[in-house]
Amino acid sequence: MIAGLTLLPKGLLSRLTGRLVALPLPRFLRETVIGGFARAFGADPSEAEGQLVDYRSIAEFFIRRLKSGARVVDSTAGALVSPADGRLLLAGSIESGRALQIKGKPYRVEELLSGAEQAGRLEGGTFATVYLSPKDYHRVHSPVAGRLTGYVWIPGALWPVNEAGVTYVDRLFCRNERVVMWIDSDDHGLVAVVMVGATKVGCMTLTHAPTVRTNTFQRKIRRVQYDEPVTIERGGELGIFHMGSTVVLLAERPGLECVVDTHAALRMGQIMLQGAPQP
Repeated sequence: MIAGLTLLPKGLLSRLTGRLVALPLPRFLRETVIGGFARAFGADPSEAEGQLVDYRSIAEFFIRRLKSGARVVDSTAGALVSPADGRLLLAGSIESGRALQIKGKPYRVEELLSGAEQAGRLEGGTFATVYLSPKDYHRVHSPVAGRLTGYVWIPGALWPVNEAGVTYVDRLFCRNERVVMWIDSDDHGLVAVVMVGATKVGCMTLTHAPTVRTNTFQRKIRRVQYDEPVTIERGGELGIFHMGSTVVLLAERPGLECVVDTHAALRMGQIMLQGAPQP
């Protein structure tokens, strides 16, 4: 499967898929088509802010907002919450400038972030990787309260980020197109939230930078430092996957403990990493 994908134009395939799922549906077909999509992948339309007939396309349903109260953001002191619905692939310590894609398959944090200074600050800290499947809620939120200081958009490939992809493609997260968002947190120091694109999942948008829309013909890295940092609450929205993918979270603060099991299902706002409250 992975070998075959090497020959496919994955960026073009992703853009074509995006156009297909964005095709407008007549109102009388929406419950049938979008409901069928939800059933096929196990999505829960009852959590959505709107009714199925309110979504003009599969793409609109995919990036649906949720009803008020559908997710609760944990308020435990010293906690980092899951930035997204999904499944925890792995969590651990950043050691010798490396994090793990899966056990035994490391990658360099500097390469992931396209930044040596930031990678140096994160040495000894913690990483956690959350995989989003098509059934999941696809908005990405801040794991901490802090100040959003900017982002880096790093164009790249669009390999699958499923189990086969992370197992067989070396440095997968460093090769795929991605956006890094920087948050300064009083409790946890520097926090990086990395949205990683994938095959048929190349399009990502940012809540606080509405001109960014990935999987275009942009080939140069774009680095943006906000003149005025954006204050963001724990659980505040950061961006949207316009199909599912992966979020890599990296935190400067050492000694954080992962409080959920590897491969456990996560909901946005659920406590994921825990450290002792700061004095």
